Amino acid sequence: MRFFMILLIGLTACKLRYSEDPSTVRVTKTSEQKKFGTYEVKGKEIFDGSKKILLKGVNWYGFDSKILGPSKNYTNVELQWSKDVPFVLNLLANVGFNAIRLPVSPEVLSEQTTAKNLDQFLKTSKSFGFYVLIDLHNCGWESGHLDARPCAEAVQYNQKLAKLSVNHPNVIGLDPFNEPYDMAWDEWSDFLEEATKAIHKENPNLLIFAEGIGNKGLATCRSYPPPEDQKGCVQPVFFGENFIPMRDKPFAIDRKKLVLSPHVYGPSVYPDQPYFQKPTKGGRWESSHMPEIFDDHFGYLSDDYPLAIGEFGGFYNKLPTYKQGDQDWERRLGPDKKWQDEFVQYLLDRDIEHFFYFAVNPSSGDTGGLLDDQWERLDQDKIRLLKPLLNR
Repeated sequence: MRFFMILLIGLTACKLRYSEDPSTVRVTKTSEQKKFGTYEVKGKEIFDGSKKILLKGVNWYGFDSKILGPSKNYTNVELQWSKDVPFVLNLLANVGFNAIRLPVSPEVLSEQTTAKNLDQFLKTSKSFGFYVLIDLHNCGWESGHLDARPCAEAVQYNQKLAKLSVNHPNVIGLDPFNEPYDMAWDEWSDFLEEATKAIHKENPNLLIFAEGIGNKGLATCRSYPPPEDQKGCVQPVFFGENFIPMRDKPFAIDRKKLVLSPHVYGPSVYPDQPYFQKPTKGGRWESSHMPEIFDDHFGYLSDDYPLAIGEFGGFYNKLPTYKQGDQDWERRLGPDKKWQDEFVQYLLDRDIEHFFYFAVNPSSGDTGGLLDDQWERLDQDKIRLLKPLLNR
């Protein structure tokens, strides 16, 4: 996940309630179960069999940490399958989501209880018609999301995840490693090629969702616009956002199986990027230059490849209770709302059709979530933000 550790709040178990809020209307699974087919990329479009699909997704973490499951009750590894997971999937489906990006740690492959929970999660999400993108998020839950590069066993872990996916046809692909920000492009490209071969040995149906790298190897700018002594510099990227080297060195992966998946964040996550510092005369953040920066980092590829934004999000327009009154966080809200509004418009303008918002979970320490702390209600302001993407 980005620059900051996920803040895991020890929420206690609570009884789920249903209110008159339309975001919490419980919908039932359709009697006609969705059929999942053969996944393939054609040009910049993704197909499930003969049907073009748009991935309208959200990240749901938990299997990537000591929690080892997507439960709201962080004091209990066992999931409340009868309530939590179906309830949340209902909420998401009701507003138009159809995909989950599921970060996992290698422990899901060895822990018996956790493997059972993962199997149940994949089956439950299938019953609600959700595609699942599995993301190898780290080399072990103790490291959180801070692994800067794949560990020696990462290819083997991907192969095992691919084998597991054979019994779950709603698993549309694998993201072979999260945010390799300390890798050069050639290293990352070699790893992806090796991981892809191992994945397709077990399940050739899977798509490969390839992230970008970080700032390693870039001559990054100190300011925006660049200072006179830094002509030709590149504006710094967020972890996983950098596809600049692909202009000259594309991945050696079958185009029929390749989806590019940059991670992009705004001032909620890291307000000190140089391009977030350009004020207008009135003191408000000037953002008209952002499309140019997005284009340079990854957007220039949108006419030729399917782009699926693997992570983007932020607190948007309000802070959780535990951050209210903190001036550092308060100052981020206005710029972050503006950034997210304009990033959604950028995705529409560039016809970037696939996304995974960060995150379902309300406990993310630098973005918050789509759900409130009780896991009962969707944040209606964020849903309105995403509606133009969900309605496509």
